[in-house]
Amino acid sequence: MAIKTRLLVFIGIAIVILGLSCGVLYWAYQNKPLPNVPTGPVTPSTGVKNEDFKVRKFSSATEFKEFFQQNQVNQRAVPATGAVTMEKSVSMMAPAADVGGGFSPERVSETNVQVRGIDEPDIVKTDGTSLYFSPQNRFFVRPLVREKMIAPDFPQQGEIRAFNAFPPSSLKELSQINKNGEMLLFDKTLIIFGTDNKIYGFDVTDPAKPVQKWLQNFGDQSSLVGARKVAGELIMVVKTYSASPGTCLIRPMGSLEIACIDIYHPILPVMADSVFTVVKISPHDGRIKDKSSIVGSSAQSVLYVSNSNIYITYQGK
Repeated sequence: MAIKTRLLVFIGIAIVILGLSCGVLYWAYQNKPLPNVPTGPVTPSTGVKNEDFKVRKFSSATEFKEFFQQNQVNQRAVPATGAVTMEKSVSMMAPAADVGGGFSPERVSETNVQVRGIDEPDIVKTDGTSLYFSPQNRFFVRPLVREKMIAPDFPQQGEIRAFNAFPPSSLKELSQINKNGEMLLFDKTLIIFGTDNKIYGFDVTDPAKPVQKWLQNFGDQSSLVGARKVAGELIMVVKTYSASPGTCLIRPMGSLEIACIDIYHPILPVMADSVFTVVKISPHDGRIKDKSSIVGSSAQSVLYVSNSNIYITYQGK
């Protein structure tokens, strides 16, 4: 009996000691000094200064060509990320215009996934009275023939349809536009980013009789990255693949030519195979009003547009 009592006392003492040890360890963990966390901008490696994240223009065609040759060699290097604000971004943003008009709903839905008040292209647009819908391309599959499936027909391009949307009791189709793609609406001008890699401007003063007013083509090896409606202006970012530049000129769209000495690049080595050009276009006549270009990666650069600036990220080595 005495042995059993002593055993229970020993177990109790062991439990108390274990509990005290755990308490001391927990107290020490909660009160240990925090690591030295930097509060300023983080640089990718020792010896890199914040000034190195600035951008500058190419000084010659030779530097432009060598830049792309050198910055496509080492794709396995440990990367550092950064972002640049286009130098002309502030001047490219104009104050919003006061657009008058007759009776219409108090609120009209827009498309935005980044910033409130900045409209983005979509397949449905409305001004509160008229509604424009661009259906997706469709495939038609033929029936079985001799126990073998015939390949799908060529995708049929759906036409953009204009509707009278307000009041709801008067809903009806007004017209069709023989184009397809996402859209932006600027008062009485409908911008269509066509699936044929072209941009169209239609006057829809009379939605029942839309009239094409202008057309912009993309240049060779160029395509649209993104577009925004900012304060009544059309802002687009066009990507031009330039991995092996043969000349000092790039042609993002139409007759627009940009000399390589007008293109910006980060001072630090970055992964680059393209030139990104920010273009401000008059939505009513398609006239190019301003532009600015910087190098980037076709697969890794990200676009962000705020109310006052345009940001394009780049991937450092």
